[in-house]
Amino acid sequence: MEITRPDKGVKQVRKYRVWKVKTEYETIFYAKGGYCPKRQGTKNYIWLANEIVYWKFASFAGLRMPNVALLRKRKDFFFGSEFCDGRAKLENENALQASVDRVPDNNTQLTRALLLDIALLNSDRVLSAILKDRNNLLWFID
Repeated sequence: MEITRPDKGVKQVRKYRVWKVKTEYETIFYAKGGYCPKRQGTKNYIWLANEIVYWKFASFAGLRMPNVALLRKRKDFFFGSEFCDGRAKLENENALQASVDRVPDNNTQLTRALLLDIALLNSDRVLSAILKDRNNLLWFID
């Protein structure tokens, strides 16, 4: 999909890595570019490949994740994770515990996410990469 413009003037969400964008189909994504988070200012599209591999394994494992797409803006590529109104980051660890207590399947989902991280040698699982929707269901982003 082609990125048409930043969404409503919001360009960068985090320095060098994430933008909120709108596609030609009016779908809103959080888009990660090829900028390396460990060596700021350098591009390395292996980061995008890593996101795609993680998403593929996660989808096979039944992990609840937003829809994804490989996005393009001119000659640059981005990994897009679909933005959905009503899903938000957890405020703190107590909110995570409360969601797991309220919805038993959330415990299974959290376990799947952590086991996938171990299997794929991902060490960046943080609370801000877990979203909660209006029904208290947990969603995972990488």
